[in-house]
Amino acid sequence: MDPLQTVLILTAVTFSMVIFLFILFGYFAFLQPLIAKSKTFFGGRKKLSGIELKKQIANKLATAISELSQNKIGGLILIERKVQVKSYIDLGVPMDSIIQPQIIVALFQKTSPLHDGALIIRGDRVISVASYLPMKKKDVI
Repeated sequence: MDPLQTVLILTAVTFSMVIFLFILFGYFAFLQPLIAKSKTFFGGRKKLSGIELKKQIANKLATAISELSQNKIGGLILIERKVQVKSYIDLGVPMDSIIQPQIIVALFQKTSPLHDGALIIRGDRVISVASYLPMKKKDVI
């Protein structure tokens, strides 16, 4: 192989490496932020810490309960914590919804077919509506 061919091959390899690095840099510099924004725009959820998520849920529940109270509408909301309430969930109508005050208020309207019974929350989701809970029997004197 003559020296001219060697120089041409080394130049082609170097040029290929420069192009590869340019494309790689372009991906990380320009496309990564666009991909992250598109995930957020098209439904990707921002990760919240446990405390932030609990505060967000509490605020949404407080808003819904305040509106129910102002409109003199009763509502029974059960929040599952350590004790699982699967047997009560099975008695109700299954649902998988994010917690939104508007949804909670709509479900407890007297005209809603799901207004009787409890709304059950697990984590950050409404998982059952119109669930019947057992009543404690109390002796009346």
